[in-house]
Amino acid sequence: MQFSAKTVRSVVHALIPSIETCLVDAALGFPHFTAIDTLFNEGIKLPNVDGGFFKTLLPRMVKAVSEGGDSLLLFEIPEMFDRDKFSWFKDEEFGRQTLAGLNPFSIKLVTELPLKSQLDPKIYGPPESLITEELIEQEIKGVMTAQEALKNKRLFILDYHDLLLPYVNKVRSLKGTTLYGSRTLFFLTNSGTLRPIAIELTRPPSADKPQWKHVYIYDCDATTSWLWKFAKAHVCAHDAVYHQLVVHWLRTHCCTEPYIIAANRQLSAMHPIYRLLHPHFRYTMEINALAREALINAGGIIEGGFSPGKYTIELSSVAYDQEWRFDMEALPADLIRRGMAVEDPTAEHGLKLVIEDYPFANDGLVLWDTIKTWVTDYVNHYYPEPTLIANDAELHAWWT
Repeated sequence: MQFSAKTVRSVVHALIPSIETCLVDAALGFPHFTAIDTLFNEGIKLPNVDGGFFKTLLPRMVKAVSEGGDSLLLFEIPEMFDRDKFSWFKDEEFGRQTLAGLNPFSIKLVTELPLKSQLDPKIYGPPESLITEELIEQEIKGVMTAQEALKNKRLFILDYHDLLLPYVNKVRSLKGTTLYGSRTLFFLTNSGTLRPIAIELTRPPSADKPQWKHVYIYDCDATTSWLWKFAKAHVCAHDAVYHQLVVHWLRTHCCTEPYIIAANRQLSAMHPIYRLLHPHFRYTMEINALAREALINAGGIIEGGFSPGKYTIELSSVAYDQEWRFDMEALPADLIRRGMAVEDPTAEHGLKLVIEDYPFANDGLVLWDTIKTWVTDYVNHYYPEPTLIANDAELHAWWT
């Protein structure tokens, strides 16, 4: 990530209240679709950088801000939106984005039915999902049984139920926001695309109410159709939170810090492993420091812009405890863990994808193999024998 003008576009309005009020009343959000359109076709004029306003607020970003010119907040129109303004209404696009959108890291293969929560039922209520086998068979139009779909690896899920449910009552007590635990079930069609078939939203018990859960499905009548769109909107909000807090901040920025700190403490600047890693570490600590000043700080941009509010960054810590494992972060290991690939020595990259048209994995594995080949050759050049690793005191100090 670099702080270019494009990056600053997405955060600078939160630092300048006058710009935010130019867009829309912050207490109301966007009142209609045309208010969102203004981000793309009108933009917002910015104060003169030479006047010192931005230099005070963003001393390390002022060059990037200057490059943005007067139209810094004139957002580029996404290609999909440019071609079809309401493409995001479509189930096909909703399914496509789980594989090729902003967050292709979360989709998982369903490996057992019924779907069930792992949370304590004494606190969070009955763990069984309302997405039953009968409902699945109804929504896939009887082309196969639910068990056959399970066996043939045709069912996939975005599961934010257990991560979000413990925070639902806390977040719902905040003004102007809401939250549910969510499960979204997809069916892999014969054409190789994902079709959403059911969305379950859940609230845990509270002091005066029992657990509430409801399954939304698509239907042609207006009310059901719009409820289905609202359910998808909730899932998109959950997915955006997970992408930014877990996939982006946690897995990309935060978890890299210990290795950078250890490398600078324990490895000399001329050590071959330090020289290998240094280009990757470059700017990471500075970017993270900037993030702590304005993005992930208490009351900062992230807490102000995402639905969990003041609990947003706390969620990232919980996800680290529940989900992050060093040995599962490599792309092949991650794909296997999520059931999106199986080991196959005869397949390209040694993996066979469960969904053939999975652009994140298709392209990512090409890049992964290239990096792996380069790093392997580099390390083998300096450590042709295992004893050289065993006797490298700096390397041991860094790793331990």
